[in-house]
Amino acid sequence: MVLDGCDMVVPGLPSNPLSSLEAVIEGNNVTISEKGEALVTGKQELRAPWRDKLLADGTPVDNVIMCTEDVQSNVIISRGCFAAAAGKACRYCGLGAGFESNTPLASFSETLKAAEPVIEAAAIAINSGWRGFLNLAGGATPPARRDQWTTDMAEAVMTRFHAFVDADILSELQIALQVYPPDDLGELDKWKRFGINSAEFDSQIMDPAYFKAICPGRGEQRMWQEAQEAAAEVFGRGRGSVANVVTGIEPMAGLLEGIEERTAKGVYILPLVFMSWPGAAMEGMRPASVEWYVEAFEKVADIHLKYADTMDVDLTEDDRWGYTRRSQSNTFSVAPLKNEWIRRLQEMGKLPPGLPYQYGVEAV
Repeated sequence: MVLDGCDMVVPGLPSNPLSSLEAVIEGNNVTISEKGEALVTGKQELRAPWRDKLLADGTPVDNVIMCTEDVQSNVIISRGCFAAAAGKACRYCGLGAGFESNTPLASFSETLKAAEPVIEAAAIAINSGWRGFLNLAGGATPPARRDQWTTDMAEAVMTRFHAFVDADILSELQIALQVYPPDDLGELDKWKRFGINSAEFDSQIMDPAYFKAICPGRGEQRMWQEAQEAAAEVFGRGRGSVANVVTGIEPMAGLLEGIEERTAKGVYILPLVFMSWPGAAMEGMRPASVEWYVEAFEKVADIHLKYADTMDVDLTEDDRWGYTRRSQSNTFSVAPLKNEWIRRLQEMGKLPPGLPYQYGVEAV
């Protein structure tokens, strides 16, 4: 849904028995209430016309694509979570609950076969005008798949994209591998040759002590930091090296200190809001207060502004498609930060007043 008065896209979330909020959908209209009192209204997110187009086998694009109208499209290049299978999943993550240690990993050919209709569907969306962040998602891969296997899969996926989409159009997108860092960081140079222009090595937690306690299966934090810094060198500071951080489960001081240290190294940090996911070790834990998040995101915006002109493209001027696009504030996962960023840019005269449209929908 898109809230009235701003362009924030709010995703559907699992039912939380601890929440006092209720969302009621009537046709295209949405009302969010608390204890019977309406807090905010909105409308269903616009539906892109390319969703009704057909794959070569007659399957509608909407049946297979993992894509949001405004920002992100996902192609899964490796399923499962190495940490969860070992009983060491990140404690906030509900996705790992479905990855049992005795579930066999799909082979290379099986993984690629499953990805092919998604690639075709994403290509249809791209050729129809969709632009944004194309994510080749591999998650926490086991050691045997962190180097050559991942590189070979990335090449195979990009080869198929190039068969459907002109290279000049693909170059407009932010195309990232979201994977466990390879042991040999020289693999990043190979990824670049395939047309990949970004890497997402997710930090998840900033404070070293909290990182070790909350994400026990992710190895040494320094390994992730070195991979992020390598990505900034290979693909460019900012858009070339992005990382998610789950906010609201570690003290603000350590969170902000870590974000600033990473940003100074050319890593573009995307702060996500903690949610209580079913199946996670932290299921039932309440998130931080609204006031905490407002303060945190305002301070993250301060950090981004402080280092804006140290990125490969100044963040206040960056109009490339993807997460660093300056006029984009409806990325649901980081919308609170993006909305604050839009407000700052409008005050600086960097953007006109008003709301950005939903990219990839109204443009086609």
